Amino acid sequence: MFYKLLLAHLLADFVLQNTWMVRYKWRWPVLGLHAAVVLGCMLAVAGDDLPSWWPWLFGITAAHGLIDWAKLCLDHRWRQPPIVSFLADQAAHLLIILLAALWAAGPSGLLNVNDFQWGIASLYLICTFGASIALPLWLNPPSVMQRPYLSRLVTVLAAAAVLTCTWRGYYLAIPLAAGCFYALASQYCEKSCPLRTLRTEILAASTISVIAGWLMHAAG
Repeated sequence: MFYKLLLAHLLADFVLQNTWMVRYKWRWPVLGLHAAVVLGCMLAVAGDDLPSWWPWLFGITAAHGLIDWAKLCLDHRWRQPPIVSFLADQAAHLLIILLAALWAAGPSGLLNVNDFQWGIASLYLICTFGASIALPLWLNPPSVMQRPYLSRLVTVLAAAAVLTCTWRGYYLAIPLAAGCFYALASQYCEKSCPLRTLRTEILAASTISVIAGWLMHAAG
């Protein structure tokens, strides 16, 4: 159960939440739209478990909206670094999902080995779309909201390529994959965002993907 709910959360927060939602989420209708996307993603992954899961899904959705609203209020009152706010927000969401899965499925059903593929998909989203959000928030926060999608896409693809090469054991292809996207960023993204920041971001995302891919490879 946990892996499926985690994947749904990552899809809603990292992939389907665009810049417009982030900018205007302080408005209740936009926050409600984001919460509806979260619920929709969970309903999509629930499958045959929906009859027993639906109360938990609505509870997680409500908690997600409250956490996001609390984050907006805290960001307005205290000007902490954006990466700190982002990580605290994600930690709160993860805790709610973990507690709901633990309560609903119990310790034995929390991490079902049959759901391992959902965990792999979640790790891909963390290393690609998650890293493409977190790293700019850390390296160059003022540029995040004006950042064109092409520069983010380069980071996402670089991380995905490196993660796949490491997971499958194609170690010699890792520097080639990272180098190709590093060169692509230098060629096409120079005018769209600070190039030095983007290069650092690609190298950092590739490093994270190597670590994650090695763990996946070791786990079999």
